[in-house]
Amino acid sequence: MDHLLAIGTFVRIAETGSLSAAARAAGRSLPAVSRSLIQLEKHLGGRLMLRTKRRTHLTEAGTRYLERCKRLLAELEEASYAGEVTTADQAVEYARRLRENPAQT
Repeated sequence: MDHLLAIGTFVRIAETGSLSAAARAAGRSLPAVSRSLIQLEKHLGGRLMLRTKRRTHLTEAGTRYLERCKRLLAELEEASYAGEVTTADQAVEYARRLRENPAQT
């Protein structure tokens, strides 16, 4: 699983309110977006969203995770503008450093 892609997909679903809208916005298929969310939830060991036919709703854990994901993505974007991150591997390493010791990044 591509963790950054899964996190970005999760954030997009939360922001658009539906898997279909997130798929359209990302230019991905609905099954790919759904699979990404399912894999992320399985990896984390819990539900991030409750899904109905028309909407998705964040769980309490999903709300907390969303805020952390938004901060992480903002940090990665800032790092890429500063020239610190240019590849996916560097982005993952930068995220790992942030998690381990935010003061040293």
